[in-house]
Amino acid sequence: MTSRHLCLACSLVVSSLFALACAPKVYSFAISPPNVCGDEFARVTWQARGESILSARVEDPRFDGPAEDDDADEADPTAPDRVVFLLVARGHGPDDQRHAELRRFPFQYRRIVEFPSTLEGNTLAACGRIDPTEWDSHFTISELASASDRALSAQHAGASVALEGNGSYSKALAGSPLAGDWKFVSELSPTEVADRSKLPTSLQISVTVVCR
Repeated sequence: MTSRHLCLACSLVVSSLFALACAPKVYSFAISPPNVCGDEFARVTWQARGESILSARVEDPRFDGPAEDDDADEADPTAPDRVVFLLVARGHGPDDQRHAELRRFPFQYRRIVEFPSTLEGNTLAACGRIDPTEWDSHFTISELASASDRALSAQHAGASVALEGNGSYSKALAGSPLAGDWKFVSELSPTEVADRSKLPTSLQISVTVVCR
């Protein structure tokens, strides 16, 4: 290879490396908190190289179903609006992009809290955690009820509440945060004691959530 060809090859390599080093890139893109109520604000932050272009669209829960679904236009009042943000870094080279989602809930709504159940002696137990980094102290409990067609106790925020199997609501945890550790405990029925195949695989409750 002649010195001219060698210099040209070196120049191409250097140019390629320079283009890669200067190509647009999104290093981070986040929304905090990811869940809000009503017209509350969230903070959008990012780090990117190149020109940053931010856009957003609101996805209406009424149109989550297929177009031929007759019920697709009947909105679930408990379903959040989803605001999907798109960040595009543009410059010398292919665009780089990231998505982030904000969920916007009504100021009062109901949700199901469900965890897988395990057998502990002659009782069923289900444990889980609602992440406080996603569900901050704005989201509090108004009332709760068993949604498992059976009586159970719900342990949360340092308290234990007995919930009837008929789905009636209790305000015993009113004002407590939604987030944190939960545990549900329920006695086995005689049928379940005799036949363990009848055991449910999860326990769940219905919680009325209010935003403060």
